[in-house]
Amino acid sequence: MIVVKLALRNILAHRQRSLITAVVVGLAAFVVFLFLSFSDGEMENAEKGFLAILSPSADLAVYGRGLKTAEDEGEDWQRMSALSIKGYPSILAGIQSLPFVKRACAPTTALSLSVFAGGRKYRDFLFRGVDPAQGWVVTDFIRMTDGAFFDVSDTPQVILHRGTASTMKIRPGDKVRIVGKDLFGQVVVQDAVLAGFYVPRQDMPYLVDHGFMNMAAYRLISGFAPDETMSLFVDLTQGESRSSAVQKLTGWAEDRGLDLEFWDFKDIPRSAFGIYELLRIVFMAASLLILGVTSLGIMSVVSVNLFDRKREIGTYSCLGGGAGFLIALYVLEILVVNLGATLAGVAAGLGVRELINALALTTEDSGFQLLVGGSGISLGLSPGTLVFIVCAALGITALTAVTTLRARLSVPPLAALREAD
Repeated sequence: MIVVKLALRNILAHRQRSLITAVVVGLAAFVVFLFLSFSDGEMENAEKGFLAILSPSADLAVYGRGLKTAEDEGEDWQRMSALSIKGYPSILAGIQSLPFVKRACAPTTALSLSVFAGGRKYRDFLFRGVDPAQGWVVTDFIRMTDGAFFDVSDTPQVILHRGTASTMKIRPGDKVRIVGKDLFGQVVVQDAVLAGFYVPRQDMPYLVDHGFMNMAAYRLISGFAPDETMSLFVDLTQGESRSSAVQKLTGWAEDRGLDLEFWDFKDIPRSAFGIYELLRIVFMAASLLILGVTSLGIMSVVSVNLFDRKREIGTYSCLGGGAGFLIALYVLEILVVNLGATLAGVAAGLGVRELINALALTTEDSGFQLLVGGSGISLGLSPGTLVFIVCAALGITALTAVTTLRARLSVPPLAALREAD
């Protein structure tokens, strides 16, 4: 307890240099927080924006046994399609009935197709099928600007990106013709009705050619049997462990003779996400550089500070303070200043984050949309960011202690007397 009291007294007694140290550390923490918060925002925008359109995610993915291995080994589509899940509606219903499952759905494989509208052909659209009963897999991440989302209907329907409206000059209710090849290379031609136009909640320039079709259309075009899908997605109830759920689901499937594999979605690579993971590494590297420069500055300030406090250190020695006591005292002093300044810097960063997010800034610039992960500009927050910054403060303290204290605390008791003279 005496060490704590002395450390706090020393901080107040040398408040000017303590303040200099606190300002440097606080600014570093503030800048690093904003860097990593921007990176968190990018990844959140991407996850809730274009990735939700291109490659939806969930807590767990369900595959036919061997499919993920075949994908990892680059097997052709014909080989992988043989590993599809047959009779998925009953399997899906069984999974949804489990108490630890929040919801589940059957995502569909995207089809590359052309659209005939108004007498003109528009190439290279990507369509995913959506069951209206599982519409959340899409509606959580888009909003309809014209028309309405799919209803329960046997009429083939499609939804297109709002950006196509001015080019194609069609309106909800108009008929379009879908032309292309199914997943197995067979030519398909299907008439459908335009249900409406959508815009992603986080838009990106290359999402303009992405559309959706109801299952009445998808089943006619995809080449799959009505009860066949390549995978199922499962979201868990709050607090449920993914690893525990995988074990429970594996046992559930084995009891029913189902040849299925269950995977934590975090273990499934998503190539479209790679650019933002790379940017995260860049931001982390920049943060480490800032922290490295900060460490050098702190070590210099502490070294000079302790050199000027030889009398104080010698006095502690005269009073019986050994090396362990002195190291504990000055490490605690540095730790209090560094950790307090870090928390202040993070608090300031949180304030800036709240302000920026409250402004709900958006951009129509395609290049900037790619940088921030979508059309909305926001700063995110992940536990990893906070842990990184706090650990950095502890690391600076430890590095300062190792490189500075041992030499500066080697002051003989007589030094106090000489300083007094």
